[in-house]
Amino acid sequence: MPGSEMRIKSPVRVICREPTSCNDNEIADFKALVLAGGEVTPGGLDQRIRAAVGLVFLSEGRLLRGIAALKSPLQTYRKEVFAKSGVPLAEEEYPFELGWVFIIPSARGKRLSLKLVQAAVTVAGGCAVFATSRTDNLPMHATLVKCGFLPAGDSYRSTRGRHELQLFVRNATPKVTRRG
Repeated sequence: MPGSEMRIKSPVRVICREPTSCNDNEIADFKALVLAGGEVTPGGLDQRIRAAVGLVFLSEGRLLRGIAALKSPLQTYRKEVFAKSGVPLAEEEYPFELGWVFIIPSARGKRLSLKLVQAAVTVAGGCAVFATSRTDNLPMHATLVKCGFLPAGDSYRSTRGRHELQLFVRNATPKVTRRG
């Protein structure tokens, strides 16, 4: 049609990989988005990314729009998060942490975080997972709840900024045994 603009919608693609199967450019792109989120300590980030269980990349066409990861955090970190939240759960019951969920600002509002979180949680293979989210990030809270997470304990002050964090937990899914 003359004079009208036609928009072609690019398909959304979600890829989950082990860090060892990512090339240096993919790791650098992932790191850039983690840092753009402004929620992490940059020191040692390369090592933490490469130690993740799975990295999730979400793209539209050729453009990277979001990331997430399933991490296997140190027991001391898990213990600290659960203690700060006042949650009497045994931290060793939650071997994995969902983290580094970030959507670039121009791609927000399209429910893309749901695709990222679903992909990352799948990597956990039914094991329990925890996550933390800023208390003012209500869209992320909704995504977490849709993916089976529940808020746990009290919010606590982040060590990075003046905001509060809320712990969310997703319990392990029971294993079904077949008889017969």
